[in-house]
Amino acid sequence: MKTHSHFSLRYGILSPEEIVDWAIEAGYPSVFLADINFTGSAIAYTREAQQKGIHAVFGVELRNGMEIISTLIAKNNDGFQELNDFISSHLHQQLPFSNELPDFEHCYIVYPISKIPKTLKANEFIEMKASELNKLQGKLKKLDFNKIIALEPMTFRSKRDFNTHRLLRAIDKNLLLSKLPLTEQTNENERFITYEELKLAYQYYPEFLERTFELFQSCKVSFDVGEDAKPQNLATYTDSKANDELLLRDLCMKGLPYRYPGLTSEIEARIDKEIKVIAQKDYLSYFLIAWDFTSYARSKGYFYVGRGSGANSLVALFIADYRR
Repeated sequence: MKTHSHFSLRYGILSPEEIVDWAIEAGYPSVFLADINFTGSAIAYTREAQQKGIHAVFGVELRNGMEIISTLIAKNNDGFQELNDFISSHLHQQLPFSNELPDFEHCYIVYPISKIPKTLKANEFIEMKASELNKLQGKLKKLDFNKIIALEPMTFRSKRDFNTHRLLRAIDKNLLLSKLPLTEQTNENERFITYEELKLAYQYYPEFLERTFELFQSCKVSFDVGEDAKPQNLATYTDSKANDELLLRDLCMKGLPYRYPGLTSEIEARIDKEIKVIAQKDYLSYFLIAWDFTSYARSKGYFYVGRGSGANSLVALFIADYRR
């Protein structure tokens, strides 16, 4: 099974957390999430799976428009880094994904039947859907059965979900829903089915399912979660928290004249109070990193906007106004 979440932008419906809950209820030993050209669901998905005790497998589905090129499955955290580097490079340069993929040391590559290369490497497999099984005694009988794994696409729970998918596709293509071509939407049969239903669909080819879940069990992408998890953000922006606080105060003073003609005791007291709270909450580096980002954006002429409750503080306002 291969699931898509709402991180498959203008395509998927469910959140990663909802997919994990569904997989547990449906009796799956593993759940595989492969969003389209995007890995932003990784943290939420793996965190939820880890906390609820189901084996999570993570990857990405490469597409050019609606055309599926291949599916990448991360074997481990190094594989997750590999596929992130690969996707970022292509999207940043606005390049289409090629049928010829580079060597991935820590990822499995799974090709749809229409994209199978002449020779499959050790880490490369063929994607099979239940709707294609009846062709295995006909035009697909020459396939290497030892390389086939079952990746049943699952996106919808109901007809209502499918209709929502169609609306998202119409928004993506800037079309009236009545004008949306069938080629710009997926098949209504991409619905979530239970593990027992999946086994029934592959009853004559159980080895495909067995190989799939064996492959899934060899994969492990994990992140530290919970209250004891080590923070991944920079602890300090400068060389110490004390210097972070001094820099933040200095930036406030430099940015203040843009908004106010002079420093008053009221403004000074407000700045002091805010910085004490920021330091107490251990957000000094966060504010300075945000300032670094916005300063770079301003230097390039990029449009940007502050978000969140911290964006309403005088500190955030003053450091954003400072033109370095």
